[in-house]
Amino acid sequence: MKVVRELLICCCLVFACIPGELAQARVIDFTSSTNTKDHFVIDIRANELCEKASLTGARCLPSNIFLTPSGALANFSGILWMLGAVGLTGAEHVLVSGDSRVEKEFVAGVLYLSGQSRISILAPSISSLKTVNLRSGEQRSKTRERVFQALMRDQALILPGELRQMISEGKPLAIFDIRSKIGRQGFESENKIAGSVKPPIKHKEIMAMSSGKDIIIYGHKSKDSIAALARFESMDVRAKALLDGWAGWMKTENGRTADLSFKKIFFAFLSLVIISAALITFFRLQANHER
Repeated sequence: MKVVRELLICCCLVFACIPGELAQARVIDFTSSTNTKDHFVIDIRANELCEKASLTGARCLPSNIFLTPSGALANFSGILWMLGAVGLTGAEHVLVSGDSRVEKEFVAGVLYLSGQSRISILAPSISSLKTVNLRSGEQRSKTRERVFQALMRDQALILPGELRQMISEGKPLAIFDIRSKIGRQGFESENKIAGSVKPPIKHKEIMAMSSGKDIIIYGHKSKDSIAALARFESMDVRAKALLDGWAGWMKTENGRTADLSFKKIFFAFLSLVIISAALITFFRLQANHER
């Protein structure tokens, strides 16, 4: 018994010494296989396309339900309810299918943030699957079929305010701007987060640039930011996605500027009132003194 106890203690010490990044298994991968036997399949295209032809056993879960009309990420309480409405609990191995790569990566990223245990992204588009026997996809239920109960990975999201604080404190960061050049609208130096760079393509180069640093990624809005998060996770790179991307960064920046401007105007007005009151009091006292 003593020997067994010592062996158990040694095992615990070995596992405790494994760095968190090495101990955490990769959650997202890409696959070309259409074998759906051991997967929970979701089709992220529009409902009419999913119902017309999809993989065997697929549930229809359009990617746009995870976004608000302005392109911001929907509330997670609603997201988790939607996942339960297609029968997910978080323990399944989900196969994300569809046509658009970015849309598939985005939904995979949402599943990752929600805590889904394993996610595979079907690399080929459903429209290109000419030799596969496609069937009608099933719409999600109007009520929740299962309770999604996985532990969220919300640590993979970062708020604009949190990022600003990290930058101001001089924290070691590798900030990657994954937006297309079209969305920059002018000079790079004026239309990006200070210190951010375009990410290299190769995994080794990403790791070399980010060694000993927290990796932050951002796109135009939530969709491409979270899609990039899924892409990085598929390369076994732990990163944080900036919530609502560049749009959210600028929105909070403008809000902060407007707030500062309001405060400046308010205090200027208050100073003017105080000075005016002091002058009126002074002249009244002067007039009384002359009398």
